[in-house]
Amino acid sequence: METFAILIFIFFGVLLFVYKTNQHDVIKRDGYRTRGEVTGHEKKFRHVAGSMTLVNVPKVRYVNKEGKTTVDLLKNARGGDRAYPVGQQVAIIVYQGNVYVEAGL
Repeated sequence: METFAILIFIFFGVLLFVYKTNQHDVIKRDGYRTRGEVTGHEKKFRHVAGSMTLVNVPKVRYVNKEGKTTVDLLKNARGGDRAYPVGQQVAIIVYQGNVYVEAGL
């Protein structure tokens, strides 16, 4: 019985890994690629190490598919204001209304 539980745990771990990897591949394949400039940071609650923590999330100004300038928060930014200082150029992917750092996928 103990071996069965371990096998089930491993199976679901592999399944979760495959799902997340496939999700990133879809974003890379189907997302709109552009460059943006960090314009500031906004404090938001995000999951960090299993708990909700208040972090600085970078805001990026970019030109969207329609040619309009838009400002949005980066969804997968790591390091907040240390990694993304104001004025830095960032390669981004826009997918289903979310803005992702290309290097973070």
